[in-house]
Amino acid sequence: MASMFLRELAPTATVDSNARFHDNGHILTAAGISAGLDCSLHLISRLLGAEMAKATAH
Repeated sequence: MASMFLRELAPTATVDSNARFHDNGHILTAAGISAGLDCSLHLISRLLGAEMAKATAH
């Protein structure tokens, strides 16, 4: 439903309704609270490495 609204709002945007989060290199977006956690761990991995993201997850 939200992806349909986004397609109407921004018809030239690429909308991937199957992805939990997106990272275009400058902006990260997530599709909800649990996806936000996944996105946060992805950002930690980008900035501090996979081991730090794994430690944070535990």
